[in-house]
Amino acid sequence: MITIITTPKPLGIPRNRIAFENAIRSWVRLKPRPEVLVFRGDDDRKIIGEEGGKWIGGIRSSVQGRPYFDHFISEAEVLASNDIIMYSTDHLILVSDLIPAVQAVSEAFPGVFVIIGKRWGLDVPAPISFSDPNWESILWDRVIRTNSLGGNAAKDYMIFRRPFGLSIPNFIMGYPWYDTWFVWAALQAGYPVIDASNVITVVHQSHGFVEGDVEAREITPGGQHNRRIGKSLNLDGMGAISQATYVLTRNGVEKRNG
Repeated sequence: MITIITTPKPLGIPRNRIAFENAIRSWVRLKPRPEVLVFRGDDDRKIIGEEGGKWIGGIRSSVQGRPYFDHFISEAEVLASNDIIMYSTDHLILVSDLIPAVQAVSEAFPGVFVIIGKRWGLDVPAPISFSDPNWESILWDRVIRTNSLGGNAAKDYMIFRRPFGLSIPNFIMGYPWYDTWFVWAALQAGYPVIDASNVITVVHQSHGFVEGDVEAREITPGGQHNRRIGKSLNLDGMGAISQATYVLTRNGVEKRNG
């Protein structure tokens, strides 16, 4: 029903590896089980294969080794076995409310759509015990105690029905602007953009970046590359989750008011 695509950070760093293993192990436990395509280098094949994912090589990347967003999406659209594709960051834990939510949106919109939503933040320094049948509720209890819901700018996942059908600039992934453009472009094209924050639970595991430290990433060469493209397209203030044209509720999809 759904293909999840991602590109992990180097897994030789223990914290990166723990976060990625937690993420991919949560993905393959969704029902029905999604296809998982992982675009990355040779050092990542073992864990990907162990968890039933498919390693994809040959992705066009920057000198820093980060994929170009246009090639990443175009390759995913060709290789995915399903028409509904979910881009997820490599450290995002997904739970059982995802698939029913995507099914509801898919039934409401037979054409191209984009689903986005806020994430819950949580420090997860150790592997999750997925053998415990209550792992979801245990995780959620921790999330509620932390009470760290993200803002409107961070889009750690984007779900869409292919073909997206728009010409994608060559943003470098892992830096600001590429997710902003994706949502902005969908809105400009008149595609339904759905905010699923109230229905889809996603848990963002803390990683090396300081939360909200966008400016620090923009001064790197990759960040400057993306910034030039974003500025040329006047994307400041665009593509926020709050700008979605629809909202997914427990009762279905509703037009956003205001």
